[in-house]
Amino acid sequence: MLSMLIIALVMVCMSDISLAGEWTKKGEIPFEIIQCGACVFNNEAYIFGGPHGGQPRVLKYNPITDSWTKLPDMPNSRSGFSAIEIGGKIYMIGDMSRNNLPVDVYDPISGIWESKSAMPNFRGLSGVVPIGDDIYVLGGYTFAGNKNILDIHVYNTATDTWTEKKPMPLLLDSFFVYEYKGRILTFGGFFNEPNGNYFPISQVWEYDPVEETWTRKADMPNARAQASQILVPEVDGKLLIIGGIGNNWLGLSTFDVYDPVTDTWGNTQNMPVAVMAHSLVQINRLYYLFGGMRVSQQLDTINKNTYVYDPFVHNPFPQPTKSISPKESLIGTWASIKTDK
Repeated sequence: MLSMLIIALVMVCMSDISLAGEWTKKGEIPFEIIQCGACVFNNEAYIFGGPHGGQPRVLKYNPITDSWTKLPDMPNSRSGFSAIEIGGKIYMIGDMSRNNLPVDVYDPISGIWESKSAMPNFRGLSGVVPIGDDIYVLGGYTFAGNKNILDIHVYNTATDTWTEKKPMPLLLDSFFVYEYKGRILTFGGFFNEPNGNYFPISQVWEYDPVEETWTRKADMPNARAQASQILVPEVDGKLLIIGGIGNNWLGLSTFDVYDPVTDTWGNTQNMPVAVMAHSLVQINRLYYLFGGMRVSQQLDTINKNTYVYDPFVHNPFPQPTKSISPKESLIGTWASIKTDK
């Protein structure tokens, strides 16, 4: 009986410890990171494009040294697009301010670029998510046509071909997107009403790419939109919707926690910086937040630091590199430290 009690107490302590995460403030970023494409290759972050109508810039971030390297430019300037890594190649999908661009493909080992077939009904600010060799592009917005787009297109990286699917149920751009067990979940985004009203929403939808059907899920606690590609972290089966633009058009300093199994939301959590249009990547068990800004379209409110979130910092037991974390709602504690220079 005593041994069973000791085991139970240890299990409770482990659970309590694993609930607490921590954010750490790292060094300054020497570039403006807004509305960029971002991904990870070989445990380093690659950031493409940028603000001011798009940039051809390519950056590489080393998390061990907290340092940045500027690489040779990509073939086309881009903003409000996605960078997707599949099979060691990085695919540039979309742009929000131009009529048409090819899919530019980057080999991070050789540094060589290739141009592939352009997306039909070209746009940016789409929900872009890989499933196998395919890249799904959902909805979006084009400044060139000043309109939202309902289209869904699928790009096959093996054959360099595009396939059109049935359209989305509502005009939407700048939403969070995540592939979960073969389905695609969309969170929030900007909704464009027929009368021209344009505002962030809290709706959540699940898309079945096989049946091409949509199912409404439980709304988020907070309306959020995102003006750039953004990672949705999965921590022990819970999805984190981090930052974004709220109803007042200001960056949010919170994140919401969603359980896709029960279709329920946990308590909204705080974080140390209010950001929209930021970039977020996962390197091993850590999440790296780069750039973004506090006020929409005001570049003087740019976040100039890297913030790192560790869901396991208070867990003394080793964790696998794939995101796995507590089996309860996430309760993060926040810390802010300066990097020694």
